[in-house]
Amino acid sequence: MCDVDNLANQLNSIDLNVGLITASQRDQPQLCYNGYFFRMSYQSDTKVNWRCIETQQKCKAKCNTSGNVIGQEYSVKFNNPEDEMHCHAPKISRLELKEKRRKLKEATLVCSKVISNVPPRQILASVVNEVKSPDAIAIMPSYNADRLVVNRYKKRNRPELLPLTPKTLKEIKVPDFLTRTLEDASGDTKNFLLHDSGADDIDRFFHILNLK
Repeated sequence: MCDVDNLANQLNSIDLNVGLITASQRDQPQLCYNGYFFRMSYQSDTKVNWRCIETQQKCKAKCNTSGNVIGQEYSVKFNNPEDEMHCHAPKISRLELKEKRRKLKEATLVCSKVISNVPPRQILASVVNEVKSPDAIAIMPSYNADRLVVNRYKKRNRPELLPLTPKTLKEIKVPDFLTRTLEDASGDTKNFLLHDSGADDIDRFFHILNLK
């Protein structure tokens, strides 16, 4: 009987009010709880305060969590029952789409560091199972729309300034990011430009080596 009581106490202590921190279109933390979405209102040393994003509908629902790290789950707390009340319906299927977009961006950034010209279709294949519910599938962006998103993320991850095409050997300027390999599985890069004879050398030459 004691074991049964202990089990009952453990079940009663489980916090079912758990929300997930996803990302907004501007890559800011956004809390999803029971199909409702909240944006940060202010943050203190001990908690993060959130308000419902449906401000145009004058929704006054608000809550707080202990953190706001994107991709993490937190216990969601309300100061009183009125804070839980929304004046609109939840959007259950939106979370799957937001998580797909977030993970699509993360996959694009990771792939861009390892393989510079990875095709968008390969990146899209890594998140193909993120959307499962029929309601979310019905409003899911098209393949072409997702492909454009991947290309936009890839472009954003590229260095802004590339050197101009030189007309002479002396004009060659090699920025640091072009002297190193792409990141390996450990996130490390290696220098493959071993020697540059210098801009003053009329027969300028380079030693390039990539050890594997």
